[in-house]
This record gives sequence, C-alpha cells and structure tokens, in this order.
Amino acid sequence: MSDKLLTWIENHKNDDGALVQFIRLSYSVGQKSYVHTTISALLGIFAPILYEKGKNILFILFLILIILDGIYAYICNAYSKEAYKKRKFAHEILSNQSSLLKSITVEIENNNNWKSKIFKTVSDLVCEKIYQNFKEIFRCDTRVSVEYVFNKNFKNAKSEKHIKMVSRRSGKRSTVRKSVELEKKRKYYAYKIFLNEEGGVNVLDTTELNDKDIWYKNPMHTTDVKTYIGIAVKAYDKNDLKFILQIDFLDTFAINGHNSKADIRDFVENYLTPYINLIHVSYLLNLNNKKEIPEV
Repeated sequence: MSDKLLTWIENHKNDDGALVQFIRLSYSVGQKSYVHTTISALLGIFAPILYEKGKNILFILFLILIILDGIYAYICNAYSKEAYKKRKFAHEILSNQSSLLKSITVEIENNNNWKSKIFKTVSDLVCEKIYQNFKEIFRCDTRVSVEYVFNKNFKNAKSEKHIKMVSRRSGKRSTVRKSVELEKKRKYYAYKIFLNEEGGVNVLDTTELNDKDIWYKNPMHTTDVKTYIGIAVKAYDKNDLKFILQIDFLDTFAINGHNSKADIRDFVENYLTPYINLIHVSYLLNLNNKKEIPEV
C-alpha cells in the first residue's frame, strides 16, 4: 500500500490540484521530526488522562490519532529517503561529468593519439562511475559493460561481423577479452539486440531472464541476474546499431518500490543519458580517427 502511495505522489507531485497542494504542505511539515515528537508527546500525555476519566470515545480517538501520526511519519520518511537517493544520484552524475571531462581533457592534452584510445578511455570511466554509483547509493551490486560490433576483415577478403567488449566493471572482473564472431554470442541477449537492431532502452525482467536458452540461466554459471538493461545506440546511421551500454543487476533494483520496465526506462532516460552521450561522442571520435566518418 505504501509503495503504491509513494508512486502516486511521485507521479503527481508537479500537479496544481488542491489535493496535491495539500499533500505538499503536509509533507513539508511531516518531514520535520520535531513535529511528530511534539504530537506523540501531547497525545501520550492526554490519552491516559482521558482513559482514567472514562472518556472512552475520546481515548479511542486519541489512539487512532497516535496510529495515524505513526503512518504519517513513516510515509514522509520513506518518500524523503527515495527523494534523497535520486538527488544524490543526480548530484553524482553532475560531479562525474565534470570529473570525466577533466580526465578526457588530460588524455587529449597528453596523448597525440588520443582519438584512437578515447572510446575505451571514456567507456572505462563511465562503467566505473555507474558501478560505484549503484553500489554506494542504491546498495545494488551490478556488472557494467560496453560492447560494440564491427566488420573484421581477413586476408582472403572475407569479412565477418564481430562483437567486442571495450570495457567492463564488476566486483569480480574488470578485464575484457578479444573480439569474437557475433554468431558465437547467440546465448547472450546482446546478440538479439544487435541482430534485430533494437535501439533504445532494452529491459529484461526476472521472468524473461528465466529463459533457459540465454546465458543468464545456463546451469554452468552461478551468477543470478535480477534485471538486465541494454542501452543500444545507433551512433551515426539510424539503421545500424553500433554499441550497447549494459547493466546486469545482481541485486533487486527498484525505484519507489517498483521495478517495472516503464519505471526503469524512465530512470535510464532521466539519469543515465549523460553517460550515454559521452560514450556516443567518444565512439564517433574513434571512427573519425579511422577515417570512417568526417570530423565530429
């Protein structure tokens, strides 16, 4: 019930109706701890007096008020905690952007071949920041990675589409492996995204992750992924998917108590877009270095 109420408040907090205005006022008052301390003290003093004097109806009314004040305090506190997490996450993103831009500037100033390394450098920094943010703010363990596809040419003029993880950050491994043919990654959901050109935010919930035909539920692996997010970008050609920022949630992740696909997509669009944009620009700069596209 409280989760639904918190979600309703979050969805309607910017409305101008009288009810929402009243809720805003109630919240601004209710988040102050001394208000509930004062209310509890007064009710606690008068309730026994009314009971001793046989004022049963008033006594019951005071008991109800004590319970309602407890609920009131709980809701205000719960909403305040969720709002704090979002504010802190947003603050970290802004701080991280500044830090990332400084790191990129240092790379550009000190490396003549910076364009050839910028995609990996930025991807490494972004994966690290996202991993740390979820771990420290939401107490949620994740695996964050960036994968991209490219056409690998061979001496016999043969060309194959390959997939490579350019960056990875998790609690167990932060190293990447060499590229492999895309067809060999059929067990991974990224394969489906690249194959079907499914750009945008792709989300797999617990039910979909139980599919025995994908890697996540392979009995040979012990990793239990609760939710998968694959943010796929079509770089410069709207018909050609180029890279994916992936987040595997190893703990349950919820926004205001909910983890529906719509909630997660909204969260990604509101809070992770700046990171995607940085990777996107670095990817284009890398292609420009290879003379595959004009100056960015």
